Amino acid sequence: MYNFERRLKLTQKAYEDLKIPQTSNTTLAVDRIEVFLMLARTITFVMQKDLSKFPDFEDWYSLKRIEMRDKYHYLVDLRNVIEKEGTSPVKTFEIKIEFRPYTEATEKVGTTTYPDGTTKDTLGKITHTGFFDKDHQKEAVASCGEYLTYLENLVTEAKTQFPLSKKVPTSY
Repeated sequence: MYNFERRLKLTQKAYEDLKIPQTSNTTLAVDRIEVFLMLARTITFVMQKDLSKFPDFEDWYSLKRIEMRDKYHYLVDLRNVIEKEGTSPVKTFEIKIEFRPYTEATEKVGTTTYPDGTTKDTLGKITHTGFFDKDHQKEAVASCGEYLTYLENLVTEAKTQFPLSKKVPTSY
């Protein structure tokens, strides 16, 4: 197994964590997005190291680099923001509150205070959806899923093009 395959497995796990429904903890949601973006970027770094001794790798990878730059450069930029500036890649959150019957409620979403001073909890479900842009065009989890699919296909193609069983020259 190549090292970049191991990185892919870690990234897939990070994506599964991302898909866990987020309720009131936006910090946890952002942390999971950051972990995914940082891990995803390591796949291609490690791939370049693992496959650099194959004579045809650079030609193959230069085409993939252009493809990735055209489709996913904004995610690389976001990873750089995380790594180099320490700021969040998530620009906006959409917060949705659904009021539900007591039997379906998942959390307290508010409190009602009556004229006599008594209170009653309002129950429901709060969900947070993060976006990588202010216009709500790049939903964070969906964008990460699309990128992961691309990386999974890239890894599959790399393993086909440059199988472990193929002899690689030890020097140039």
